[in-house]
Amino acid sequence: AVLWPASAPRALGTADQAAAAPPPAAATPGGGCLMPFGVPLVVALAADGTTTATTHGYVEAAATGPRPAGAALIAGLTYLPAFLTEVEADALQAEVDGVPWDGDNKSRRTQQYGFGFHWRNRHSNALAHMPAPRDRLPAGSSAPLQRLSDLGLVPGAHFDQCIVNDFVGGQGIKPHIDREFFGEEVVGFSLGDPVVMDFRSIDTGEVRALLLEPRSALILTGPARWRWQHAISPSPMTLYRGCKTKRGRRTSFTFRTIRDFDVVCRE
Repeated sequence: AVLWPASAPRALGTADQAAAAPPPAAATPGGGCLMPFGVPLVVALAADGTTTATTHGYVEAAATGPRPAGAALIAGLTYLPAFLTEVEADALQAEVDGVPWDGDNKSRRTQQYGFGFHWRNRHSNALAHMPAPRDRLPAGSSAPLQRLSDLGLVPGAHFDQCIVNDFVGGQGIKPHIDREFFGEEVVGFSLGDPVVMDFRSIDTGEVRALLLEPRSALILTGPARWRWQHAISPSPMTLYRGCKTKRGRRTSFTFRTIRDFDVVCRE
């Protein structure tokens, strides 16, 4: 993929317009090219009208998804557009909006179910049993999770931890891999506005970008789960394949299975 590091958009002056062509590209470790930092958005779009903005820079359309059925963006990544019905999505949104949000994460509002994650504890006492009514997963998640199981997409998974993230005003999430005490499958549901989630290989540095659409489901297993960081760039705007849209509210549901109960706080 061609990767152009992102910078804040700005107006071009006369001197800029005269030199609007992007500078020569250099090879990156994972293949493709990396343009120098500081490329303005208008220059990136002039060079490639189908570019997508990510946490790591601008990528060409060939490095983005969704892709046609059967064409994997990353090994181990499964993307299901419009997987939740409108009724299921509305019920889930109403369920979490009907209870208080937590403010312990500085970058966004959250809710946790089953087991709560201690943000500052790296291993010991990293998880704690949540009190009722959050001692179990959101009721509205039961049917779509069961449907994933029935389709054979999460074989043997028994999800017991859920975090709900509420993104408003262009909030994002830093590049990360879900913690090692969670199991093989990580499942995500997206409600509200679409957003680009980007992925970076920790082995090659390659970058991919996926548009998460309303009511979609995302499954990470294998390499996508363990060898690729995922992130959402903090920005008031989404740039996807050359199209700019203002970002509003998005609510995500992430479901995981605890595989190492030694990290659970003993009360």
